[in-house]
Amino acid sequence: MNVRIRKIVNSEINTNKEYYMSFNDEGIIHSSNDYKSELKWNYFVGYLENSKCILLFPEGSIYSCISFSVSEIGQDNFSSLKGIVRERIPVLNKKISL
Repeated sequence: MNVRIRKIVNSEINTNKEYYMSFNDEGIIHSSNDYKSELKWNYFVGYLENSKCILLFPEGSIYSCISFSVSEIGQDNFSSLKGIVRERIPVLNKKISL
């Protein structure tokens, strides 16, 4: 039942809008023609990574994260993002593996 509902909702809200995401030394910017959202790096309290993805954990929530993968943003962007994240956000316990 949940899968069917999700498919219906996805088809109903698919408006073919273009969304943009970028990152720089200040943080992450997500936008469309309707809105712009900026998250500063200090909003994140930790990160985890492996060779294919990186997870950023925001303050105040241990149950959510923002993920980026090589397949989503490309290898060059992924490498750049990893470099910035490693400089600005503390790595979470290295015993946790993805």
